[in-house]
Amino acid sequence: KITAASIQIQELDVFGICGSGIDFTGVYKHIDINSKKAEKLISMMAKTAHSNSLVKEKSGDFESALNYLSPFANSLLANSRIPITKDQKAKILNDYGYLYQQLGDDSRTISILIKVLDEYPFRSVAHLNLADSYWNVGSKDFAKIEYQKYVGLTRSKKTVPSRVFDRLKALQ
Repeated sequence: KITAASIQIQELDVFGICGSGIDFTGVYKHIDINSKKAEKLISMMAKTAHSNSLVKEKSGDFESALNYLSPFANSLLANSRIPITKDQKAKILNDYGYLYQQLGDDSRTISILIKVLDEYPFRSVAHLNLADSYWNVGSKDFAKIEYQKYVGLTRSKKTVPSRVFDRLKALQ
């Protein structure tokens, strides 16, 4: 039953769709997308999706991690208004690019991380990920520039991966 204020689901066959056996029956009230409540819910969903994505990434399941993050990252890339902090936005988009890198799509990674760095030029890890993708596609000159930026932005040189110095040395 659908009204202007709510949707009531009395019966729903989710067999084969939802493996968790979740019961979706109930009354769902309309929330104005421009309300503070909607902003809070969207923000919470973005943070939860990012957290779930990180768990999947750490387990090596990059495809699932990407699936969690895609709806929010694609909206952010399209400049949709998602009520999260600038830092959260930068983390989500950097991780999104990194996941594509892990799945072997360096060209997609490059396009995402260029957008990240246009908005957040001091995001050191984005420079590292961009450099690695440039390296992977054979754009060594661009990789060198990004590796140098990464090293310059990194406070402790002890945390810089050895491959960065190895690759910079190889490009001299």
